[in-house]
Amino acid sequence: NIGHYHNGLVLGLATLFMLCGSMNFGLHVLVVRQRSLSPLRHQPELKTFLKWTIGTILLCLANAFAHHAITLNAHSIMTWIMTCTAMISTTGLQTTNFAHWPTFCPILLMLVAMIGGCSGSTSGGIKMAGWMVIQKEVACLIKQTLHPRAVVSVFQESFKVSEKMVTAIRGFLCLTLMLYVMLLLGFMAMGYD
Repeated sequence: NIGHYHNGLVLGLATLFMLCGSMNFGLHVLVVRQRSLSPLRHQPELKTFLKWTIGTILLCLANAFAHHAITLNAHSIMTWIMTCTAMISTTGLQTTNFAHWPTFCPILLMLVAMIGGCSGSTSGGIKMAGWMVIQKEVACLIKQTLHPRAVVSVFQESFKVSEKMVTAIRGFLCLTLMLYVMLLLGFMAMGYD
């Protein structure tokens, strides 16, 4: 258990490596080849993933402070940040039992874990690129509803996403949601909270 060390530096390094593992490994290759971090700045999927990660961590910390479930010290906050990152990146590292956290946090983390990391990473979930396509499809459907004669398409980084690909991503998302609900109900039926 990584919590055995009771060291904020160890937790910080674990968090950093989990974030790196959630990035597209092609970006790691570009960074090494170019000896520059500039490829990271121009990657919309990575930017979206980091925004989701930071937003989720801030929501969990705010909820923990509101419910007095966290002490105000660096180690405790770092433990929460590491646990949130572990859930989002689906690595499974834990230093604390988050069953004792306010109910909002574990539920939020389970939902965000469905998305996972970036495509081309070791993270589970539908990947951030898939989530971005679903978001853009919803925006296109809203535009189509408001302007019935408009021809709208889903674009990802200036490339048109085929309808077949959008349907496949939508189907995978629906399958993932159905499995989550079935597993949730199964665990509740067995008496687990």
